[in-house]
Amino acid sequence: MLFPNKWRNYLQQMVEQPVNQLRSVDGVLVTIGVVSLFFLI
Repeated sequence: MLFPNKWRNYLQQMVEQPVNQLRSVDGVLVTIGVVSLFFLI
């Protein structure tokens, strides 16, 4: 992958986030993905 140190730092920051915040971010990303697939198909 490109920039392994940046990815490692990013993943470390995500691990430190509260679980509820991660769930809300994941929910938004899943919604964006589903809407994108809807428009592409």
